[in-house]
Amino acid sequence: MAEIKTLVDDLDKITPATPVTFYVRDQAYMIDLGDENADRLEKIVADYEEALSEFTKKARRLGRVSTGSSSGTKGETAAIRAWAKENGYDVKDRGRIHADVVSAYRSASKRR
Repeated sequence: MAEIKTLVDDLDKITPATPVTFYVRDQAYMIDLGDENADRLEKIVADYEEALSEFTKKARRLGRVSTGSSSGTKGETAAIRAWAKENGYDVKDRGRIHADVVSAYRSASKRR
């Protein structure tokens, strides 16, 4: 029998919701938000992005710095993929796992 999971907005308990990952001071946070609350968060972030636009334009010109592998060992990679799929992230069975997903996984693992 199939099991259907529905995420609930963490703020106002409305369904359906979608996981949203964001960062503050190099700390990853994940919250389940419905459309209205996700829009509110996006508008708040957009205000800050606008204020930072000059910095980010200059930073992009400097180039990208590689920090090495973000997903770790093969065992950890498999665990990240399984966790991500269970938590509504779109990850492929092979290839690089997006850094946002890895950070969200590690953040969730710390809370256990």
